[in-house]
Amino acid sequence: MKNGAGDINFHKGGVVEKMKTSKCHRIMPALIFVVLLTGCSWSKGDIMWGVASTVATAADGYTTIRFLNNPDNYEMNPGLGRHPSDEQVILMLATTQGISLALAHFFPKLRPWLLGGKTIVNTSFAIHNYQLDWDKE
Repeated sequence: MKNGAGDINFHKGGVVEKMKTSKCHRIMPALIFVVLLTGCSWSKGDIMWGVASTVATAADGYTTIRFLNNPDNYEMNPGLGRHPSDEQVILMLATTQGISLALAHFFPKLRPWLLGGKTIVNTSFAIHNYQLDWDKE
């Protein structure tokens, strides 16, 4: 990851490549469409929160993986351990997003709170990871 100041690994084996080749990149869109296309109606606001929380989750995953590519850095989430693989990070975030979307689907009155809260949490983590990683440069 750290080939120079501000380098992002887009080459084969880099963060973006791993996110593209991960099986989770196929699971998330499929899960979103299944939830949104089933019998329960989602308002435009609900859909916006669903998309926002998914984007925030992806940003959290990207910044986490980028941060952890430096061997001096470590993960604070005890569920992942200190040095999780990129795949473990992606799988954990895809799973939590899937569970959140499923809960929002089955509990429509909680959708704005659940998805809005998840958006805030994942955005906060992404900003935190970004600040930690880019402050070192």
